[in-house]
Amino acid sequence: MKMLSPDLIERVNRVSHEQKRLSKVLSTLQTLPEDIERFKADLSQLNLQFRQRPQPVFVPPDLDLTANPEFERDTNEAERLEAELGRIKAFEDDIDGLFLEEVLQLRGKLAQTGSAPETKAKTDTGYIIFYRNDQHETFEWSEQDQQWCAKHHGSCYPSRIAVEQQFTALKEQWADLALKIGRR
Repeated sequence: MKMLSPDLIERVNRVSHEQKRLSKVLSTLQTLPEDIERFKADLSQLNLQFRQRPQPVFVPPDLDLTANPEFERDTNEAERLEAELGRIKAFEDDIDGLFLEEVLQLRGKLAQTGSAPETKAKTDTGYIIFYRNDQHETFEWSEQDQQWCAKHHGSCYPSRIAVEQQFTALKEQWADLALKIGRR
């Protein structure tokens, strides 16, 4: 019998060792599809259990607003203020409606007589249209002169409707100015 060289013996041992290692890897890979299916089933079961379990709602005791007397007081105050705001808006609508009725009556008189009704003397209270320039000087619109004039020398409109109509016309004509409506 022939003797094998030590190098050859070492190579055969390495190949044998590699073959055993690959055999273990192959056996692990053969069970991999079953392992994956088993993991999927376990995961589905866990998901189902999690969905069926009631989720707790955490409310810290200091945030339970209904037990706080200030919350009830603030809620009552808010409801009272909302009711008051509703009454104010209704009152404003009534007032605007009264001015609209007055305008319609004057238009009717104008149509019947064919001439404008007598104008009242310049009033010192009502609405004005104004703007402020870069030096913070205030200028008011004069209906009579059809131009801007110094503060307290502009036209004073008796109703909100009248001033808004003139404001709209002036806003188109003087688009570059920051026009405002004020009270005098």
